[in-house]
Amino acid sequence: MRALQVLGWTICASLLTGCFFTDAPPGPDPLRSLRGERTVPKSLSGIIDLNSDPPGAQATTSLGGGCQTPCSLEVTAEAPFTVTFTHQNYAPSKMSVELQPAEPGVSNPKFAPNPVVAQLTPVAAQSKPGSGARNKSAPKQ
Repeated sequence: MRALQVLGWTICASLLTGCFFTDAPPGPDPLRSLRGERTVPKSLSGIIDLNSDPPGAQATTSLGGGCQTPCSLEVTAEAPFTVTFTHQNYAPSKMSVELQPAEPGVSNPKFAPNPVVAQLTPVAAQSKPGSGARNKSAPKQ
């Protein structure tokens, strides 16, 4: 009788083990969001807003698209990318854009930053030869 009871428990335990260890391919972990873990998306599609100070800069993404600021672009990215802002008489500026994971129960994956805003720096005006610059070695009179 005792042997039959042990055999019954052994069979039950092995059947329950099959419930926890399967040969099913790994997939999304449904408990990940319950544990508060964030996952980075494999790719992200959406609208990114681009602006510059001063406005009117050409904004070009490393993904290939571009527009004149202020503007919006629809992009699909599988990894972080950059946006380069160029404007006549201003130094170019390059900004990085990351793929931000979703906050479980709060938000969807998104681009960060969004909007992307570049503060452009004016380039110094080149002085022309003979534009009134004094020769320092010349004696003062």
